[in-house]
Amino acid sequence: MSYLFDSYAKIYDHFMRLFHLDDTSVIEHKLSKGQYHILDVGGGSGTLAADLQAAGHQVTIVDSSLSMLKEAKKKNTNVKLIHASIQKGLPINKVDVIICRDCLHHLMNQEKCLKLMLNYLNNNGFILIHDFNQRAFRIKLLFLFERCCFEKIKPVKPEQLVDFSLQNKLNIVFLHQGKWDYICMLKKEK
Repeated sequence: MSYLFDSYAKIYDHFMRLFHLDDTSVIEHKLSKGQYHILDVGGGSGTLAADLQAAGHQVTIVDSSLSMLKEAKKKNTNVKLIHASIQKGLPINKVDVIICRDCLHHLMNQEKCLKLMLNYLNNNGFILIHDFNQRAFRIKLLFLFERCCFEKIKPVKPEQLVDFSLQNKLNIVFLHQGKWDYICMLKKEK
């Protein structure tokens, strides 16, 4: 995740607003019933992290783009930033929630990354995945743009997450399935 996000970091938030890809209300509602220690994987410019921090959560962003992390730092100095890739493992303690928003399709070994994420969760923790429906025309354009910027992507269908959940004995709940995006929660079975 270098060229694209390092080059467009300053306009990323504007781009997301312009194409109406910035709605975080479902995630914020899911987290409104408590205060959590959250790991925001691929947290980028920190917009979601700043909102979650303002709601009383403790947030750590991990992102492989230094330019995006600089934008995140401008929004909220209280958010912990880690310049790294989840694909290589992280030097962190366990967390309550892991958010993977607009990020999973950028990870080439998604199963390995999801298994790593599960290891970072506290006993009652869960993963929230918010990604895009590759069948939607708007998202096809987004993915074309990302590929034109030399970004490697591997779109994930909701069915693939269901299969992953079954194979790894996880509960999966879809909190939202829209025209161009979906949000699901993965949690270890008790």
